[in-house]
Amino acid sequence: MHLGEAGSIAVGVVVVLVCFAVPALGENVHTVALAPYCSPSALHVNPHPNCMFRPSAEPKQAQKFNGTATVVKAPTRIGKTFNYRFTVTIHYSVPYQDKPVCAASGGQPSTFPCVVQPYDEYSQPNVGFQTIGIYIPGMKTLAGSPANAEPHQKCPQVSGTCTENFEFNAYSIWGHFVFVISMGLGYYVPFSWDGNDLGGAGFETSISVTFPKLKGSSPVNSNPS
Repeated sequence: MHLGEAGSIAVGVVVVLVCFAVPALGENVHTVALAPYCSPSALHVNPHPNCMFRPSAEPKQAQKFNGTATVVKAPTRIGKTFNYRFTVTIHYSVPYQDKPVCAASGGQPSTFPCVVQPYDEYSQPNVGFQTIGIYIPGMKTLAGSPANAEPHQKCPQVSGTCTENFEFNAYSIWGHFVFVISMGLGYYVPFSWDGNDLGGAGFETSISVTFPKLKGSSPVNSNPS
């Protein structure tokens, strides 16, 4: 999440993937594989640097928050397709717990700072996260991520817990990956803090998942590692 854009109502979480030797499928559940943290001088640019950003917030007076992600259900094949489904739960510290959630359309300055109410793609109060790339040792930036979040996730607003199902097409890519997750929240903050009433915070963490080769899939593995 680029905190310069933190005033946006949109909420996202990032997941990065790394490829190593393939362990048994059952070893994936509850396994955390850390990607390296970015140096303090690293910039929030696109493409994303090949590292994880530490928790940060804007403006500087705003609360940071942090969290961890766990694969709670290992990949299972969806029918006879080449798609896998796996489930991830993220637990995060809720900023400004003693404050009401601000309305997306605005709020009373007397209640600031507070968390902007996030909404999902169906205009329902929700938070969520998404995969953004693959972490590969030695690269300068993250590679693209083929894992996509399914709709209708279980992510109540600022509840501290979010569970999402992801789909991964393994026809031409399989093996072991490390997904780096980044979550962001928007804030309304006192205007006196920095001359702007918009702020936000975000963090990044990582998980690992293995996708075995499926019978009938491509003879060539496009795993970028």
